[in-house]
Amino acid sequence: QGQQNTTGAQSTPGAQAVDLRGLGPNHTLVLVNGRRVADFPLPLNGRSNFTDVGNIPLGM
Repeated sequence: QGQQNTTGAQSTPGAQAVDLRGLGPNHTLVLVNGRRVADFPLPLNGRSNFTDVGNIPLGM
């Protein structure tokens, strides 16, 4: 199972990244209804793009 990684919270406030199997949040593909979710507009720790899973509604 995946674990939520909040290491980037200091430089990317309010964003929630997911790190599956230790590959890093920038290597985790997030799909909703079979479609890729867009990356968060600010890089995690200023280096790598990731998907903010906090924007996905709980009802999905």
